[in-house]
Amino acid sequence: MKTATFSCSGRLWSRATILGLSIGHAGCFLPSFETTGEGASDGSGGQSTCESATFGEPPAASSSPIDAVNFFVAIRKIDFGEEDLSTRPGFDLDGVCTCCEGCSQTGSCTPPAGSEGRVCDRVDGGHDNGFAEFLQGLNTAPLDDRINSTALEASVISGRWTILVRVYNYNGGTNDDAVSLALYTTSGLGTEPVWDGEDPWPVRDDSLTPAGNLLDDALVKIDDAYVVGGVLVGQFRGMQTLKLTLTNQLVLDLSDAVFQAELQEVGAGFQMREGVIGGVWAIDAAFKAIGAARTDAGEPLICTDATPYDMAVHTPLCTLLDSTVAGEPACGGISVGMAFTADLVAYPVDILPFEDTSIACLAATHPAGDSCQ
Repeated sequence: MKTATFSCSGRLWSRATILGLSIGHAGCFLPSFETTGEGASDGSGGQSTCESATFGEPPAASSSPIDAVNFFVAIRKIDFGEEDLSTRPGFDLDGVCTCCEGCSQTGSCTPPAGSEGRVCDRVDGGHDNGFAEFLQGLNTAPLDDRINSTALEASVISGRWTILVRVYNYNGGTNDDAVSLALYTTSGLGTEPVWDGEDPWPVRDDSLTPAGNLLDDALVKIDDAYVVGGVLVGQFRGMQTLKLTLTNQLVLDLSDAVFQAELQEVGAGFQMREGVIGGVWAIDAAFKAIGAARTDAGEPLICTDATPYDMAVHTPLCTLLDSTVAGEPACGGISVGMAFTADLVAYPVDILPFEDTSIACLAATHPAGDSCQ
């Protein structure tokens, strides 16, 4: 029989016990749950377990209407985990650990034919991140422009791209049960960032709602994020997705997403360390995003009539489906995990228009018309 337990500094606790502990208990960052194998041995006479990679619960009421801390950071380092799948980042999105020694659990949905042996968690924490494997395959395919963590960091270093994160309505302390969190695409700095806290990255106007023209009108925004033990946590539920616009116009539109990062005070604001973003990339959104991805010359990255399309895009996407989307019973999405750090930047003063002048695939060869059926 499987039992719901928790791990704090190597000790296992029941749910009833853990609820009585302080969230700031030394050495104990509270996950939501953990599952143990059915009598499985770890080779030393103990029970092998799969500790859930998850996030802390909200603290007690600690917010105030006058909370005035308001700052921006820019993502500086990024890693989807494609270089080493055994250490890929992410969260245990489906609440089960699959493919680990001694774990008898199956995934949260039935994977499609051809995916046998591929849909597995990172076994030391049930980390769900099939996107890392997709990127790994994409970057061995004969594509002219590669999308990977190294290329993204190079774009940050050159000042061409990053993701801006805003934290506001925050009390500045280690616990705050109601914080606003927003993400923005930038149109580029135009020069290499100095990282002195004053880099003036501009916001791209397609980061705002269609009728919005203020930073408060962010398209990706929640007002119920929280800080617990100095760690910022934001959950994007229901219709509110967490959209990440990468270079080459590839958009990861993540449902059931989680944003987590340790806040470290620096200068007049904060920086983010040990950051992790996780969520589900619905398969229809994935095909649409691939169709919108562009080369540096503004041409389609790949259309369905290209020779490597099936090998590099269709087959990997369809065989890596490992997550449910919006309660659907079948696997309908790919899990995504991303590790990051972010440093303090200046409060943006420019909101610049974005005009897409790239060339699209023809309707008959556009990946948006593809499916796994």
